[in-house]
Amino acid sequence: MKNAGDIENIVVSNRQGIPVLVKNVAKVQLGAPKRFGAMTMDGKGEVVGGITLMFKGANSSEAIANVQERIEEVKKSLPPV
Repeated sequence: MKNAGDIENIVVSNRQGIPVLVKNVAKVQLGAPKRFGAMTMDGKGEVVGGITLMFKGANSSEAIANVQERIEEVKKSLPPV
């Protein structure tokens, strides 16, 4: 799907051989979810936070190393600071 028109033309039902499209039962528009808060750090603006969980009895050093490895992978896809 490339635009709202693609969504509008999705068939949601069929009535006596006549397709009922999303645009027949709903208004399709672009929007954004409501924002519920922001996290800042050192007064320098917004940051991303996360929580890491590990299985009971797992090796915590190994878990932290795995998280750090994943963070480095994610950093590659982020815009420059």
